[in-house]
Amino acid sequence: MLKTDDFEEASMKFRVICNSLQHLSVNVNGINAVFKADYTKPTESIKFTTIVFDAGDKTPELKKLKISLSMESEMLEWVIKIQVYEKEQQDQDRGPQKDE
Repeated sequence: MLKTDDFEEASMKFRVICNSLQHLSVNVNGINAVFKADYTKPTESIKFTTIVFDAGDKTPELKKLKISLSMESEMLEWVIKIQVYEKEQQDQDRGPQKDE
């Protein structure tokens, strides 16, 4: 999507793309899904930021379909990428944890 050596430019573009993907409505085989995710602000000290959008619980047929937006440092440039994929949850994958 973008390669630049300017962190601020990459960060702003990352936010714009994230906003474009937020609440994205997609029709797959007659099933309408709306993709959502929580925004994570990139920082220059952390060289990799990923936001994964999913269709939520309203469309169980598309539960495995994900859109991944990432911004990472490669050599001296910041690179923004979008990936679309289906993912099976691995047995060792864990959901959110709560301290009780």
